[in-house]
Amino acid sequence: MVNVDITNDLDLSFVQNKDLRFTLDTGEPDFHVKNIGVNWMSNQMIDSILQVGEGAFMLSAVKIHKPFLVLFIPDLNRVDFLKIGSKLASHALLTSLMDIVFVHVQSRDQASIVLYDSYNHKLGFDLNAIAAALSVGVVTHRLNNKAVFSYEGCNLKAAWRDYDNHILVSR
Repeated sequence: MVNVDITNDLDLSFVQNKDLRFTLDTGEPDFHVKNIGVNWMSNQMIDSILQVGEGAFMLSAVKIHKPFLVLFIPDLNRVDFLKIGSKLASHALLTSLMDIVFVHVQSRDQASIVLYDSYNHKLGFDLNAIAAALSVGVVTHRLNNKAVFSYEGCNLKAAWRDYDNHILVSR
């Protein structure tokens, strides 16, 4: 077994190597809309309603190295991620490079996520998406400050460290 401390994004093949243990320090989440690039009417966008076409979405914005839009949904199997992702990514109030994280919470300690990559207009992979999901989940009281995430066939742990407000993602 190999232990690695990392600070950069990892590719999916690296993360799926079950013999490798790693910890990624994603840094401190930033919820201020001026730093995220969202044209919103308040300083933060937490559980805010956004009208998109004929539908409305409750979503939150956070920056963890880059902007993320986080949506909590009841069932990952009933969502057309590409359709909803492209609609949200092209909304005038949001930055076009904001990746969208769909989160399904099974319990306060466990969740599953899917990431829509707004730049490439496809489903993507980024470990910072786990940190985005955890940070919004904690702030909105959906998740504890430590949780296990199912993502791209991997179970990964995330924890919000109290003394410096950094979020760690590990396996």
